[in-house]
Amino acid sequence: MIMVIDDQQSVLNLTKTVINHSYDSPVHIFLSPNKAIDFFKEHNQDVNLVISDLEMPDMNGCELIESLKKINPNVKMGLSSGCINKEGELMYEHQCPKADFLVSKPFELYVMQGILRTYLGEPK
Repeated sequence: MIMVIDDQQSVLNLTKTVINHSYDSPVHIFLSPNKAIDFFKEHNQDVNLVISDLEMPDMNGCELIESLKKINPNVKMGLSSGCINKEGELMYEHQCPKADFLVSKPFELYVMQGILRTYLGEPK
């Protein structure tokens, strides 16, 4: 199971479509970090991957990942943001050491597919 958190519905829909194109894993999308935390509390043993936006109104992605890692530190989690440079470094006032990966938005299809292969294995 994959969780995607972003405050933009269009980004959620696109990310879900990209994932579903190659993987059979269920994708759960959330506009609210708090709803994602509630879901994760109940289903964290079934979650294989979390992809979160960095900048959201209620809670930033670093804070979200820290909260989720306290529940289950073994789940791989990453951030997507327009604040990532071409070298893959976060251009943000705070670094996010708990994130397992970073992906720049808008993301290239092959980049997202590479992340999915790295953390989920080969596609269907």
